[in-house]
Amino acid sequence: MYKEYINPHTFKNVRVNDEKRTQNAHIMIDQLNNTKAERLKPKAVRYEIRDAAERGLILRVGKKGDKIWEVIVHRGKKRQRVRLGTFPTMDVPSARLSASAAKKNTTTSNGVKTVAELFASYRDNRMNNMRAWRDVQSVWDYWVKNRIGHLRLTDLNVHHGRELREHVSKKSSDIRAGAVIRYIRPMFVWAADESIIERNPWAELKAGAVAPPRDRVLTDGEWAKVVGRYIRRGRRSWAVGAGFDVIQPAAWLCVHNAMG
Repeated sequence: MYKEYINPHTFKNVRVNDEKRTQNAHIMIDQLNNTKAERLKPKAVRYEIRDAAERGLILRVGKKGDKIWEVIVHRGKKRQRVRLGTFPTMDVPSARLSASAAKKNTTTSNGVKTVAELFASYRDNRMNNMRAWRDVQSVWDYWVKNRIGHLRLTDLNVHHGRELREHVSKKSSDIRAGAVIRYIRPMFVWAADESIIERNPWAELKAGAVAPPRDRVLTDGEWAKVVGRYIRRGRRSWAVGAGFDVIQPAAWLCVHNAMG
C-alpha cells in the first residue's frame, strides 16, 4: 500500500510503500487525537507525524521529547513551515484550527509582516505618548523579541502568548510573566484598531499573576527637593549621612510641603 508523504527538507511529495517502512522512518501519517499525541515517545532521531485530518499539519517530536506543531503553508509558489505552538499547551483540535487559519491568512496591511515590524511601528506611534514606554521597550528587548519577533502576524495566535508567559514564569516568576503580557498585549489592541491586523490574536490571553499593591515611592525629582531643602537650611551633613529611618518622616513632610 502506497501513501503520500512530504520530504521535510525539500517539502516535495514522495510516495512510500507503507508496508515496507522501517523503524528508522522519520515521517508518518496518522489521524491524531490528544491521547495519541500524548503517547508519542522520543526516539534516537527527530520524527514527524502528519495529521490525516488537517492537510499540512505536522507534530514534530524531538529527541528530548518536545512536541512542536507546524503547518506547511503556500506563499506564492513557495512552501514554508510555520510554527504554531507546542503540545500539550496547544491540543489537537486547537492545532487544527490554527493550521487552517494560517493557511488562509497570508498577508497583512500596511506592509507590516512580522511581530518585530509591528513593534517598530507601535514604538514610532506610541513611544512619546506612554509614560511607561521604557518598561515596554525593556520587556520587548529582554523577554519578547527573541521569542516571537520573527513570527509573521498572520501566524501569531494565543498559544504563542501562553508559551511566552510560561517561559518567563520558569525563568523568573509568575508575577514577572504577568507583567510581560500586560506590557505587550496592548500592542495588538492598537494594531487591530489601526487595521494593521484583522483581530487581536491575544484577546483571550490572560496575563495571570498580579503583583500586590505597594506603597508609593519618591521620584528622583521629589528626592532632589527633599535633599535640596535640607542643604539650603544648612543641614548638609545630616541630609547626606542620615539613614532612611531617620530621614523618612521628615522627607514625607518636606515633600508634601514642597508639592503643596
